[in-house]
Amino acid sequence: MNVITVVWIICGVLIMFSMGLFVLIISGRDIMLAMMRFFNKKGVDVFMASSSRNLTQYYKTPKENKLKINNLTYICNPEKTENLQHEDKLRVYSSILARDQRLDGRISALQKRVDNAEEVKKAEGDEKARAMISVEIERMKHMIGELQAKKNLQQQNYFKDRRPAFFYIEGDPIPKDFHEWYSGLDSKILDNLTAGQISIPPVNVIQNEIKLLKLLCIAAAGAACIAAFLEFRSAGNIKVLCAALKVVCK
Repeated sequence: MNVITVVWIICGVLIMFSMGLFVLIISGRDIMLAMMRFFNKKGVDVFMASSSRNLTQYYKTPKENKLKINNLTYICNPEKTENLQHEDKLRVYSSILARDQRLDGRISALQKRVDNAEEVKKAEGDEKARAMISVEIERMKHMIGELQAKKNLQQQNYFKDRRPAFFYIEGDPIPKDFHEWYSGLDSKILDNLTAGQISIPPVNVIQNEIKLLKLLCIAAAGAACIAAFLEFRSAGNIKVLCAALKVVCK
C-alpha cells in the first residue's frame, strides 16, 4: 500500500467522521431516543415541563408503578401507592389534594355562572333568548359533570406511537391530564391558531424547506472544505516525514 492510498483512506475516514459528527450534533438526542425505543419495548415516553416552560422528553421503564427522574419519584398510577416510601406518599397526597381543590374551584365558578344564567333566564321575556340561555346552561352543567368525573383518580396516560406516554410538571409526582386544563378560552385560542395556520399559503412552507436545504448544502460544503484542508495538510506532513526519513514518496 503506497502513501497516496493511505492519504485517501485518511481523507475518507475524516470525511465520514465529520459527517457523523455533524449528524450527531443536529439530532443526537433524537437518535438516542429512537434507539432506546427500538431496543426497550417496555419503556414509556415521559414529557417533563419545568418552571421555565421548557419541555424535556425522556424514555423510561416504570418499576413498581414508579419513574425516577433527577432523583425524584414520579407515579404512573396515583391509585396504587402501597409500595411508596412515606415521603413519596406525602408528596402524592399533597398533589392529589391540590388537584381536588383546583377542580372544586372550577366547579364552584361554573355553578355560580349557572345560577346567574338561571336568574337571567327567568327575567328574560324573549323566547329565543331564553332558548339560547338554556343551551348555555346545559353546556355549563355538562362541564360541571365532566369536572366531577375527573376528581376520581385514574391513570392519566396518553399514547405515542402505540406506547404509553406521561406528562408531568417538574416536582409534581402525579401525571397531568391536558383536558383538565382545557377551557372555553383555550378552545377559542386553538380555533384562531388553526384558522391562522390554514390561511397561510403553502408557498411559505416551500420557502422554509428551500431555506433548510440551503443550510444543509452550506454545511456539507463547509465539511468538504474542512476535509480538503485536512487532506492537504496530511499530504504535506507526509512529505516532510518522507524527507526526514530520506524516503521517496510517490
